Order: sequence, then structure tokens, then C-alpha cells
Amino acid sequence: MKKKVLLMGKSGSGKTSMRSIIFANYIARDTRRLGATIDVEHSHVRFLGNLVLNLWDCGGQEAFMENYFASQRDNIFRNVEVLIYVFDVESRELERDMHYYQSCLEAILQNSPEAKIFCLIHKMDLISEDQRDIIFKEREADLKRLSRPLDCTCFRTSIWDETLYRAWSSIVYMLIPNVKELENSLQQFANIVDADEVLLFEKATFLVISHCQRKHHRDVHRFEKVSNIIKQFKLSCSKLAAQFQSMEVRNSAFAAYIDMFTSNTYVMVCMSDPQIPSEVTLINIRNARKHFGEIRKSIELCANTWPLILMLFDEILLLGDGKQPVDLGDKKIMDKLLKGIMKYRYKVKEGMVKQFLEVKDNPKPKAVFFTCIDSRMLPTRFTQTNVGDMFIVRNAGNIIPHSQHFLDELTTNEPAALELGCIVNDVRHIIVCGHSDCKAINLLYQLQDSEFASQDNRRISPLRSWLCTHALPSLEKFQQLELTDYSKPLIFQAETPLRKFVAYIDPENKFNIEDKLSQVNTLQQLQNIASYGFLKRRLETHQLHIHALWFDIYTGEIYYFSRGAKQFIPIDEENFEKLLQEVDKYYS
Repeated sequence: MKKKVLLMGKSGSGKTSMRSIIFANYIARDTRRLGATIDVEHSHVRFLGNLVLNLWDCGGQEAFMENYFASQRDNIFRNVEVLIYVFDVESRELERDMHYYQSCLEAILQNSPEAKIFCLIHKMDLISEDQRDIIFKEREADLKRLSRPLDCTCFRTSIWDETLYRAWSSIVYMLIPNVKELENSLQQFANIVDADEVLLFEKATFLVISHCQRKHHRDVHRFEKVSNIIKQFKLSCSKLAAQFQSMEVRNSAFAAYIDMFTSNTYVMVCMSDPQIPSEVTLINIRNARKHFGEIRKSIELCANTWPLILMLFDEILLLGDGKQPVDLGDKKIMDKLLKGIMKYRYKVKEGMVKQFLEVKDNPKPKAVFFTCIDSRMLPTRFTQTNVGDMFIVRNAGNIIPHSQHFLDELTTNEPAALELGCIVNDVRHIIVCGHSDCKAINLLYQLQDSEFASQDNRRISPLRSWLCTHALPSLEKFQQLELTDYSKPLIFQAETPLRKFVAYIDPENKFNIEDKLSQVNTLQQLQNIASYGFLKRRLETHQLHIHALWFDIYTGEIYYFSRGAKQFIPIDEENFEKLLQEVDKYYS
């Protein structure tokens, strides 16, 4: 289940810095090198299994802000669960900040009236300590008054202390479904192990997502302080190429244990009874893991989500166009690759060599598979295919150029792959697979702006040039869909067994606008493939068949375009037999 979170505020207010510290493992001093956010940058963070925070970091330059409230109003403010508005406490344009905030509230009331509102009064470290409470309370009172009839919750924040973790822990807490069941179980666990306090942290961010206490503690900010300290320690460990797993801190009157709990969480258990041996507490933590794993599953089911068929992503997915704050570092990424190769040698290599020996130098692939270069797309894994099964062709946006461009681009790879697969190797099936949150398609959607798609901009951007040359038919098709409010079908002309086909795009309205465009683009490629003369006879005699798949990278669901249903339908237990019958009917 995806929950949309808008992060808004004036340019320079600190939105991207706080996002990078919480979700991308930046330390405060390193945020100085981050540039301004251009338009909207998307991040996806997975919590407790299938809960995905779809974080929209909206650039705060005046031109972008005006655009959000004009041409992008519906797209930006629709289906929002949480609006987080960041105010620079030292801003000299407070009146303008409040004006934009009120414009956001009006758009939220119109498009997402149930959204929760959070205001972060940021950079409080710049205010002298004796003035912080006074200034914060004044701003809080003003914002609550301006927010009516909506309720807003205000936090003071700074990237230099624990206040940032307090604010974001509170925000994430209200997004977790069935959280009361989690708290009740933590309370039972604390009673069993005789703990003073138990805290549950999200694994990647170390935000506190649940807690219980059996004894009063005078420091009300201790949770966020612990989050900050442990996160910094974890980052220090990673710089030494060591993995943080557990910690024990003990003196004569106190003991605290931090340990891996479920696949997505750490637990902290605080004890004031020095007579309880460490081994007993650690055994109890291990024994509780299975129980809390079951609670996590119940939370996922409560959110009406399907279990992931393939667990492709374990922690944070920061998606973007190269400007996202993901700092893996050369050494870290190469360490990961080298360790992965060693794992391959011990666990995978032997089986793959057997497959190589079976096909030897005469493989007989059964399909040509076109998909996107997106690093999250792993086609051999989600199709469970083996060595020699498929030709795989990847490019930005899973686009096959129409044959009308062939003479202009003699070296283009896609027609060559079609010839090598279908003519030279007699492959009978071509598959085009698109996916959700495709960065190339997101850019294609923006090319509706004529200035954005201008010749000057194309010259400086190979990606824009590629899309403007080969993907505009997809955009034109999508614009036909927009004119009907996404309700009427599109007609595609393609030399498939049905010659032309009708397609309803996302009739249940489950996906955002860019994902609808991605599905249109995937189907447009079937028409482009059929434009090549050297494939015509095979298509007409039903010796060659073209298929469309679409992969939702956040649920793991794979959709097949059904000619019978006239739409993409999930390949699951309910539809599997029907799809087998359809394939037998149309493609045998």
C-alpha cells in the first residue's frame, strides 16, 4: 500500500536536507553540497513490509510553486495522505510563505480533504536558546489559525539535533495501519521480560515507530535522542565496512539492549533490574521475533495489500534522475558488487554452468523481451527464466522506434534485435514490459510543455531527444485518453492476430497519471513493432505474436494485457487459468 506524502516549502527552507538525513543516510554537514530541488523529486520508502511512503519533494522556487497551483494542481494534491510544509524560521518573506501555505491548504481541501497536515518550523538552531520557545509558540499559533478548518500539528526542527527525528517519527507513526495492535504486543512483551521501556525502530531510518513504557521517565525527548545517536553509530559502522546488528550498554543500575527484531525493525529494551542476566533478555528477544513477524503480516493484510511475489527491495528506494541524494560512494558500491560475485560463485555459479552446458553454443531462445533500463527492473528474476530463454533488450522507456525512423538511424539497436531474434533465430514471441514510476515516462509526461521539449533543450539532453523522436505517439495517444477523463478505450492499430485492439487504461483508477501514460506507451510499442516490413509476413501468418506486460515495482504485481478483458490484468491465482486459455486461443 502506497501513501502519498507531500514535502513543500520555500526554496532553501531545508526540505531536501532533512529528507536526505532521514532517508538517505546523510550526516548534517554533508547536506551543504545538495543542490536545489528541480520541480518534483520522488522517493519511496518501505516500512513494515508493504507500507510504502511515496514522498514528493516539491521544489520551492517561485515559478515551480505557481505551477503546482495552476497546471499541476490535480496531479500534485490528489490522493495525499500527509502534507508536510517546511518554514525557514529566519525567512524574511514570512508573508509570502504564509500565502503559499494557504494556497496548499486550499488545494488539499479540494483534492485530499482527509489529509493530515504537519508544519515544521525549521532551522531552529539559528535562534538563541532563550528565544526558541517564544518564537515557536507564536508561529504555531499563527499556523493553527491559518489552517482552519483543517488541523495542523507543528514541530520545531533542526538538522543539527534530535528534533528532526521527533517530527518524522510522529509523522510516520500516524501512517502505520493497525499500530495499536503493535503497541499492545510491545506492552505484553515488556511485562514478560520485566522491562522499563521497549522501543521499536524502523530498520533503515531508525525512526521510532512504536513504544511502550512501564515506568515514568523525566526526559520526554529520549526517543529521538536515541534515534539520532544510534543512526550516527550505524553510519560510522558502515564507513568501516561493518554491519551494525546489536548493542548492549550496561552499568550497575541499568541495562539497554538494541538488536535486530523483524526484517524491517530493531528493538531496544531498557531494564533497571541488574539481577536479570543478559542472556535471558536476549533469548526473550529472539523468541519474540516470530510473534512480531506475524503481527507485521497482519498489518499488511489489514492494509489490503497482496504479499510480494518477489521481495525486490528491502530498505529504501530513492528514485530519480541522478539528482536524488543517494550517496553510495565508490567503495561501498564496489564492495557490494564484489561480495555479490562471491555469493554467486558459492550459490549460483554451479547451477548456471549446468544451464550453459545444456545450451552450449546453440541456444534456442523463445522470446525477445523489451524492457526499461531502470535498475529496479529484473526481468529474468520476475519471469523466472533461465540461460538461453530470452533475448533481452533494454532502453530508456522500453521504446521500440517506429520503422519510419529506420533510415535515419541505421545503427539503432531495437530493429536489429527484432531481426536477430525473429528472423535469424526464428523466435515466435515478442514481449514488451513497461513498469510503474518509470523515470523516462515521467519525463515524457513533462514534454507536453513546448518549452521543455524545445530543440535547444533536446540538444543538451540525449534523453529528451530520444523521447521526442520516438515516444511522442505514446504521448499523443495518452492525450486522447485525457480528453475522455480516462474513461473511454483507446484503439491501437497493430499487425497482431487481431490486427487492431481496444484497450481500457486503468479503469479502476489505481495508478497515478504517469503510470497510466506508462501503460499507454507499453501498448504503443506493439504498434511500432508491427510497422517493420520484415516481420509482416510472420505476423499475418500467425507465426509471430506480440505481448505486453506491465510491472508494478512497489507491489511486485505483474500485469498482462488481455485481449479478452481489453486491459492489463494481474497475473495471479484468480486470473492464471483464464490467461492460459487466452494465450492458447490467440497465440497458438
